[in-house]
Amino acid sequence: MPRLFSHRLLTPPLQLVQIALGGGIPTPLAAMRHFADAAPPALAQRGLLRARAMLEPEAGWVTLVARAQGVDWVFGIQFTAEDGGLLTLRLRTAGAGNIDDPRPQEMDAHIANLAAVAESLLTD
Repeated sequence: MPRLFSHRLLTPPLQLVQIALGGGIPTPLAAMRHFADAAPPALAQRGLLRARAMLEPEAGWVTLVARAQGVDWVFGIQFTAEDGGLLTLRLRTAGAGNIDDPRPQEMDAHIANLAAVAESLLTD
């Protein structure tokens, strides 16, 4: 467990991507599993290393933890099935561990990388 932790609740949540369910991603759970498996190597290419995902299928929630420059970055992502068969991913929380000041500019850069990865993983 990190000795220091700073947590931010994004209000309103940041929509990362919206896709139509079907084909290779028929359910929100399938999307969560695909994201959890594919995100770590994609994030590593963007400098967020040793990423790991913890799924809470009943809540439609994935907590993603990755490390960059000695800081553990933590992101809470909600997977929501909308009417009409759409799946929306929203970043609801972001935080940093092992650091006194989460350096907002770095956090914003990591959020932008997460958004790009989410879109590429679920729309390709």
